[in-house]
Amino acid sequence: MRDVDASTLSVDVAVAASAPLPAIAARKRAVKPRDPKAPARQRRANQRLGAEAIAPGSITLIAGIGASAGGLDALRALVREVLPGRGLSIVIVQHLSPTHRSMLVELLAREAALPVAEVVDGERPRADTIHVTPASSHIRYEDGRLRLTRATQPGTPKPSVDDFFTSLAEQCGASAIGVVLSGTGHDGQLGMRRIHANGGLTIAQEPATCRYDGMPRAAIETGCVRHVLAPDEIGRRLGYG
Repeated sequence: MRDVDASTLSVDVAVAASAPLPAIAARKRAVKPRDPKAPARQRRANQRLGAEAIAPGSITLIAGIGASAGGLDALRALVREVLPGRGLSIVIVQHLSPTHRSMLVELLAREAALPVAEVVDGERPRADTIHVTPASSHIRYEDGRLRLTRATQPGTPKPSVDDFFTSLAEQCGASAIGVVLSGTGHDGQLGMRRIHANGGLTIAQEPATCRYDGMPRAAIETGCVRHVLAPDEIGRRLGYG
């Protein structure tokens, strides 16, 4: 499949980065007081989803989010809704141009209540953190660590959503979450099949809310997608299965 989305994404990011930065304080959501019964409910939910497959630590679930052209708007709406305290680790696999410096970390950090950081090869995913895959790299989850490899093959999506989702399915089983957002082509389709087959949770963006609906439609057509939601609804759903 040709990688047709990189230049479109670069325009998205450049326009967004040049926009005036609103007052950060006004954009941050107030975090509601924790329900004392919430931890017990979360543990039960984790057990139902097989969270024991995750390496020891505070992480309960790992969510891979794949996106391409039009994905920036969807990601912004999604990350606004994800609040800390759920033990969720998010890994964003967004097709990026290898010839432009990515501003995705900075742009999402303006919106998110969770810390946002670019993935470093070999690091362990952290709870309540959004990890962003760097441009020109493929990413896999292996032995409890995020592994990066240089993407050299021309004409293929970079990074590959399918590669990451497949590794997540293999390593995490029912504790894996796969989300496909706006984009052209069908990257993520195979990976969603693998996550579904291993008992994980699969979510696709509602095509009517996408700038480009190719990737979500391809995922939905597999019959392996459990939920089809708008980006903000996906954000609220994450962590609860």
